[in-house]
Amino acid sequence: MTKNGKFASVLENKVDYSKVNADIMAKWVSEKIAQILGFEDDIVINLVINTLESKNLDAKRLQLNITGFLEKAAGPFVEELW
Repeated sequence: MTKNGKFASVLENKVDYSKVNADIMAKWVSEKIAQILGFEDDIVINLVINTLESKNLDAKRLQLNITGFLEKAAGPFVEELW
Protein backbone atom coordinates (compact mmCIF):
# COMPACT_ATOMS: atom_id res chain seq x y z
CA MET A 1 0.00 0.00 0.00
CA THR A 2 1.35 3.41 -0.89
CA LYS A 3 1.45 6.37 1.46
CA ASN A 4 -1.88 7.58 0.13
CA GLY A 5 -3.52 4.27 1.12
CA LYS A 6 -3.73 2.77 -2.34
CA PHE A 7 -2.31 -0.47 -3.66
CA ALA A 8 0.07 -0.71 -6.62
CA SER A 9 -1.88 -0.80 -9.88
CA VAL A 10 -0.14 -4.03 -10.94
CA LEU A 11 -2.05 -5.85 -8.18
CA GLU A 12 -5.25 -5.41 -10.22
CA ASN A 13 -3.94 -8.00 -12.69
CA LYS A 14 -5.31 -11.50 -12.21
CA VAL A 15 -2.82 -14.37 -12.09
CA ASP A 16 -3.46 -18.01 -12.92
CA TYR A 17 -1.11 -19.68 -10.46
CA SER A 18 -1.63 -23.07 -12.15
CA LYS A 19 0.53 -21.74 -14.98
CA VAL A 20 3.38 -20.83 -12.63
CA ASN A 21 6.24 -23.18 -11.77
CA ALA A 22 5.48 -23.62 -8.06
CA ASP A 23 8.96 -24.90 -7.15
CA ILE A 24 10.70 -21.89 -8.66
CA MET A 25 8.19 -19.52 -7.08
CA ALA A 26 8.62 -21.12 -3.65
CA LYS A 27 12.39 -20.78 -3.91
CA TRP A 28 12.10 -17.12 -4.94
CA VAL A 29 9.66 -16.35 -2.10
CA SER A 30 11.94 -18.06 0.42
CA GLU A 31 15.05 -16.23 -0.74
CA LYS A 32 13.33 -12.84 -0.96
CA ILE A 33 11.79 -13.09 2.50
CA ALA A 34 15.12 -14.18 3.99
CA GLN A 35 16.74 -11.18 2.29
CA ILE A 36 14.13 -8.77 3.68
CA LEU A 37 14.05 -10.16 7.23
CA GLY A 38 17.68 -11.20 7.48
CA PHE A 39 16.68 -14.78 8.32
CA GLU A 40 14.48 -17.52 6.94
CA ASP A 41 11.00 -17.37 8.49
CA ASP A 42 9.02 -20.51 7.67
CA ILE A 43 5.76 -19.03 8.93
CA VAL A 44 5.86 -16.06 6.56
CA ILE A 45 7.13 -18.16 3.68
CA ASN A 46 4.34 -20.72 4.13
CA LEU A 47 1.75 -17.97 4.50
CA VAL A 48 2.78 -16.49 1.14
CA ILE A 49 2.98 -19.85 -0.63
CA ASN A 50 -0.36 -21.05 0.78
CA THR A 51 -1.99 -17.80 -0.29
CA LEU A 52 -0.56 -18.17 -3.79
CA GLU A 53 -1.92 -21.72 -4.02
CA SER A 54 -5.41 -20.80 -2.79
CA LYS A 55 -8.39 -20.74 -5.15
CA ASN A 56 -9.18 -17.10 -4.39
CA LEU A 57 -5.78 -15.60 -5.11
CA ASP A 58 -5.85 -11.93 -4.12
CA ALA A 59 -2.65 -9.84 -4.13
CA LYS A 60 -4.14 -7.10 -1.96
CA ARG A 61 -5.18 -9.57 0.71
CA LEU A 62 -1.72 -11.15 0.57
CA GLN A 63 -0.11 -7.77 1.10
CA LEU A 64 -2.37 -6.99 4.04
CA ASN A 65 -1.69 -10.41 5.60
CA ILE A 66 2.09 -10.08 5.49
CA THR A 67 2.36 -6.40 6.44
CA GLY A 68 2.63 -7.33 10.13
CA PHE A 69 5.72 -9.42 9.35
CA LEU A 70 7.42 -7.42 6.59
CA GLU A 71 6.15 -3.96 7.55
CA LYS A 72 7.10 -1.36 4.90
CA ALA A 73 8.68 -4.05 2.71
CA ALA A 74 5.33 -5.84 2.22
CA GLY A 75 4.15 -3.55 -0.59
CA PRO A 76 7.33 -3.69 -2.66
CA PHE A 77 7.59 -7.47 -2.06
CA VAL A 78 4.06 -8.18 -3.33
CA GLU A 79 4.47 -5.77 -6.23
CA GLU A 80 7.68 -7.53 -7.32
CA LEU A 81 6.06 -10.94 -6.77
CA TRP A 82 3.12 -9.98 -8.94
